[in-house]
Amino acid sequence: MKKELKLVGYAALIIIGFASMVILSWAISQKNVNREDADAVVQERLKTLHELQVQEQKALTGSGWVDQKAGVTHIPVEVAMKLELADLQSKPVTKSAVAVNPVPAPAPAAPAAAKPPANDEKKPAPEAKPAANGQAAPAATPEKKP
Repeated sequence: MKKELKLVGYAALIIIGFASMVILSWAISQKNVNREDADAVVQERLKTLHELQVQEQKALTGSGWVDQKAGVTHIPVEVAMKLELADLQSKPVTKSAVAVNPVPAPAPAAPAAAKPPANDEKKPAPEAKPAANGQAAPAATPEKKP
């Protein structure tokens, strides 16, 4: 009886292992299918982007009707700049109708007021006066405060 249970257990393990392998293989194949779909989406977007860039380039470098009934066309930017420059150069330069009020210059800064010397600052020593005998007298030494 124990041998039979052992065989049934082994058989169950083999069946479960085989089923796991089948499910894993299926999941991997589905992942590859999704990659192929993603690659197709990327290629389609790149194609659309390229088509839009070609259309933009044609619009920027070409000319054509925007609204034929109204007489509105589009021309390349470089041509439009050249035409506008020629138009501006043909007009005389005149005084502008816009009133401009000049901004007054700022007032110069006031000079800094001279501050009186502090008590602890040294006063200059008095000059030595010549003595009666014609020699210079020693200069007075400043007083030292404790």
